[in-house]
Amino acid sequence: MRRDTAASCAPTRPISVFGIHGIDDPIAAYGGVPGAEGFLSFTDTLAYWAKANHCTGSPTSGQLATTGHDSTTVATLTYGGCASGTEVIGYAVKGGGHAWPGGEPLGSADEMGATSQQFDASELIWSFLDRHR
Repeated sequence: MRRDTAASCAPTRPISVFGIHGIDDPIAAYGGVPGAEGFLSFTDTLAYWAKANHCTGSPTSGQLATTGHDSTTVATLTYGGCASGTEVIGYAVKGGGHAWPGGEPLGSADEMGATSQQFDASELIWSFLDRHR
């Protein structure tokens, strides 16, 4: 999330948010980009939405079981107790690059980083959206 967007964004209602980010993404830095026109880190972006959704407490962290035969692992962050039944969930892909988990690589691993096979992003996103329609 851009820092200037976060500073001016004022949602009028709670909205569920699901994010996926490769920790080793060479295109979009997991840790964010400083400056007014830079980007919040992935975890700060999730925290922003948790605050906007009036979620209670700190996020619960977890780890997906390793199912793919690659060098990636997946940590989860889930904020609970959010207003109006909303959810704020993040999947941080350790070893993952700028790629669609469970999909085909977007380019070479040197250019884009690794494509995780630990979960199917399409199925996971569909399931998330189906819960919130």
